[in-house]
Amino acid sequence: MSLDKDVLIQGTEPAAGPRPQFFDDPAMDRVWDVLVALTTELAVTRTRLDSLERILAEQGGLPAGVVDGWEADEATATEQALAHQELLTRVFRGLLQEKPSA
Repeated sequence: MSLDKDVLIQGTEPAAGPRPQFFDDPAMDRVWDVLVALTTELAVTRTRLDSLERILAEQGGLPAGVVDGWEADEATATEQALAHQELLTRVFRGLLQEKPSA
């Protein structure tokens, strides 16, 4: 799989017009932008997962509600908890790390 250069260029182009500023510190606005983008991605993922569960239930491949009622075994729960921890570490790394003093 290769990345389309046009998509990369488009993703780095400045927005048309002035950007709204919500905080006194522009860095906080950038953090806010990341948070909104991440939340949007999560919302889309949850919608797609819901759609997939519904399709599987409609097709008889997965009974409705089985995902909500499923309980992970200990090994799976540990693996999922570690994945959650790693995700949170990646997402919040920039906020948790202190900037080195100048």
